[in-house]
Amino acid sequence: FKVKEGETIVATGTWSTVLTDAGVVLKIRDITTVTIENFIGGDWLIEECDDDRFELVRPATSANEVTHIIIEQECHDDLGCSAQEVRLFLKECQWLAGSNLFDNVPAGSFHFLDDHVLIVINSNTNEEIEGYWDIELTDEGIILVIDLPAPYDIISKRWKISECGEHRVKMINGNHYIVFERECPLECFENAILTECDGETDDDSAIFDLTTAFGDCAVIAIYSFTYYESSEDAANGMNQIETPSEYANTSNPQTVYLKIENINNGNFQLFEIKLIVEYCNQVCNEQDVDAYLLECVWNVVSFNGDDHLIGYDLDFNNTEGIDITDTITNDAFTGFWSTSQTNDGVLVQFANINGPNIQEISGDWIVVSCVSDRIKLQNNSGDYFVIEQNCN
Repeated sequence: FKVKEGETIVATGTWSTVLTDAGVVLKIRDITTVTIENFIGGDWLIEECDDDRFELVRPATSANEVTHIIIEQECHDDLGCSAQEVRLFLKECQWLAGSNLFDNVPAGSFHFLDDHVLIVINSNTNEEIEGYWDIELTDEGIILVIDLPAPYDIISKRWKISECGEHRVKMINGNHYIVFERECPLECFENAILTECDGETDDDSAIFDLTTAFGDCAVIAIYSFTYYESSEDAANGMNQIETPSEYANTSNPQTVYLKIENINNGNFQLFEIKLIVEYCNQVCNEQDVDAYLLECVWNVVSFNGDDHLIGYDLDFNNTEGIDITDTITNDAFTGFWSTSQTNDGVLVQFANINGPNIQEISGDWIVVSCVSDRIKLQNNSGDYFVIEQNCN
């Protein structure tokens, strides 16, 4: 073992444990410094122990009296994460670096890839610099090895990790330091829904600005953003939508795709944009809604943007009953409906819906848009569903 004062090793020695009739004995031997040998050398009976604390007693000898000491664990290098966790953290997203070694070194994003490949992308030129990285667990702690060509060769060193977290890692080498902070440029992006009004045409068509689907997300220079009508076209880079800010849908609803591609290595991700055209041009009163619902059957074509209830036929009758048929299983269910005029608009209430899944429409809903064959309803929680008339 080693005895340290600060970062300086002042003595070394050996240790072992042995089980005796009296209990477990800690044997400390071969201390290289006499004063320290006299203080801690010898056989110590462990009287009490915990995972971070020991109470020890050393019997009297010709040179020493009976001695009691307490030792407690102090983890200076307890970083809060293991070498494996550091490795996993670094391989997530990209990292921006700051160091007291950087002088006229261009800013860059660091990408820690598999097989120890380290890529630095020059933020000014988008030039890609390739080097090496590795994580080592040593007696001194967790070491990040970096080996890069110019202009980043100044940080080609063995760096001891002094602070560690999922989003920030600090390392030291002598009087030098480097700090990595994680940046996930695509973290903001996820599948999106855009809605537009049909206007006065009632033909399920509208003009969409696809670029607004991710308007709050920052655009990173090394990524290209393109739009496609199918995932196959997006993956192959074919039939790109030329004017995404003025896109006319071809069906309702419709899904188009945003492709975000790294222009340096060709890696890309696809995100869905669901387009929904709503009928917003007409306000209905209670009599209108009643008359529309009593005609033909109705299907829930969208529930919060999803069509999982579209397989149910809803047949409204004038005694406030509703007959529900699962068109996939032919199972039949029932329920009740009613309408009333409120200050917020026409209130439609569904009660005692006894079929699975379709029970989601139970409760109080306000008509927010309607025409004779399409009605959108919304509740106080912001949930909504759209029903369309089916007279086939």
